[in-house]
Amino acid sequence: MDCINTILNNLFALCHTLGGRVENLYLRIVRNDVEQATMNQGLIESLAGAHQKIRNLEAQQTVLEQRLALLERGAGVTMEGDGDVKKEVKQEPND
Repeated sequence: MDCINTILNNLFALCHTLGGRVENLYLRIVRNDVEQATMNQGLIESLAGAHQKIRNLEAQQTVLEQRLALLERGAGVTMEGDGDVKKEVKQEPND
């Protein structure tokens, strides 16, 4: 009978130990999931901010391109694809 009690006590202790380990693993998994979700939320907010900055820069680029076109027309110059400025020589018609 003592042998059976010893076996049962050992099984109970083993189950208790394993249960504690399983609970610890579960808590670690939940904690990691929360940390990962927090990191993901931070990344999403960071990407949204970067996307907004890109849109602002694109809008600024459009405005600058429009201003450049107006300046080129007013000064009689054009900007070539390689960045060189070419002056358009306006010749008066010879009669």
